[in-house]
Amino acid sequence: MLFPATNGRRFTSRHYKVYNWIEYSVSKDEIFCFPCRHFSANIIASGKTAVQKNHSLSIANQVNNVRQQNIIENREHLKFLLKAVLFLSKQGLAFRGHNESDISKNKGNFLEILDMFADDKIKLRLQARYGHYTSPEYQNDFISSIAQCTRQIILNSMNKFGVYTIMFDETKDLSKKEQMSFLIRFVDKELNICEKSIGCYHMENSNAESLASEIIKILSINKLNIMNCIGQCYDGASVMSGQYSGVQERIRFKVPHAIYVHCYAHRLNLCLVQTL
Repeated sequence: MLFPATNGRRFTSRHYKVYNWIEYSVSKDEIFCFPCRHFSANIIASGKTAVQKNHSLSIANQVNNVRQQNIIENREHLKFLLKAVLFLSKQGLAFRGHNESDISKNKGNFLEILDMFADDKIKLRLQARYGHYTSPEYQNDFISSIAQCTRQIILNSMNKFGVYTIMFDETKDLSKKEQMSFLIRFVDKELNICEKSIGCYHMENSNAESLASEIIKILSINKLNIMNCIGQCYDGASVMSGQYSGVQERIRFKVPHAIYVHCYAHRLNLCLVQTL
């Protein structure tokens, strides 16, 4: 096909092999990219440069730009929520309120912080039916993510030798669930002695076998080599300190060099109780 000439130049079918995204309009004697020709309105383009400039008007490009803008807004929204979660977590404050309905005068610390410090764009987002990410499930997800990051920072601060001592105790919370607090004592890269909490874990059984298995599981999850454990510190209860089937003996069966030490805080408490 011989295409008409314009200012001494004409279109040739060889361009299809080089630019497989173009189309030629016989009626207009102009070339377009495929999305622009079929999905953009009021395009007036002629030549390669004009096609590239008008390509941004295509629906595909507009949809992509809107999507990218939504991603940016979502990230900014989540950053604001994470700041609120960090504040409440550092201060040890409760998240939930007794009444979180729209007519409530006190919806709880988390929602009240968002309402107090959010800008107009975030407030509009919080009033939407979807996408506000403030439900209890999302709050727990935020807390879990921050806890994982904090835990990793603690573990990365250990010195290159990686030796540590484990310490834990258990007690019931207000909901009558048995909670085990797990701590490690180690020397950091600047040779400072540190005692850091790794987390609290719900225990359905409080016998020696269950507790010892949970300790080994926690060490494995946090990628702590159990052979680097050089000490263990618990209270003096028989479940913990029993020399035949207690937790300390079960740990020493796997790690013979993990010396058991009766917690000095518990010893002091026993002394004070006996003196009264």
